[in-house]
Amino acid sequence: MSRFYQCPPETSIYKAAEQMKASGCCALLVVDEGKAVGTVTERDLVGALADRMDANAPIERIMDRNVITMPADYRLADIIGKADFRDLSRIVILNERRQPVGLFAPEEIFSLLSSELSLLARAPFQAAWEETVDDIAA
Repeated sequence: MSRFYQCPPETSIYKAAEQMKASGCCALLVVDEGKAVGTVTERDLVGALADRMDANAPIERIMDRNVITMPADYRLADIIGKADFRDLSRIVILNERRQPVGLFAPEEIFSLLSSELSLLARAPFQAAWEETVDDIAA
């Protein structure tokens, strides 16, 4: 789960782009009265620019309103089982009070899975990895 940045729905497209650049993030969580109402990604900003939208327009006009939420105590397997990755930009992680505490990107899930698969693939050969040259020569 990555650190997340948020803004209200009335934030201008320009201000959202500025905030992303300053923070180095790729997405913003759009929060209204403490509730996650959408996400805005770099792709959304590029789309708005390509469509020649007014940079002062509010991001609520371009945000993805399909907010997928998961409790913070979910395991990775739970997230994978419940998420539809075909049309998903971010998963909003909520605490026990249903307040946003993080954003989870599909790329992060794939990175974690890649690490896990690498460990699984190495497991049968772990003893060989730990042998020293002296052990092999003996």
